[in-house]
Amino acid sequence: MSATLTRSDTAVWLEFCAQMSDRGAFRDAEYARADDPVSVMLRTLGGDVLVHGHSTLTKYFGVAPENVRDVVRYADGRVVAIDGGVYEGGRILLARLD
Repeated sequence: MSATLTRSDTAVWLEFCAQMSDRGAFRDAEYARADDPVSVMLRTLGGDVLVHGHSTLTKYFGVAPENVRDVVRYADGRVVAIDGGVYEGGRILLARLD
């Protein structure tokens, strides 16, 4: 990934952007494995947890709008989905990331 960031080839950048914005890319990574997308991203960029929005809890995680109360942690707790789906009737969520 770091080599991609130094390239000027637009096709390489388009592929990089597609990979970085793929909804559901981490959903199958339930348990940490060296080659799963979550482990690769954390190892490459650093950190212990990935936090993302733009995949609403209401639409992509099946939480009813009236039940949106907290973020959803998944992929063995290594990923946090924080988009409450306000435009779908959910709530704005605030979460402490310790």
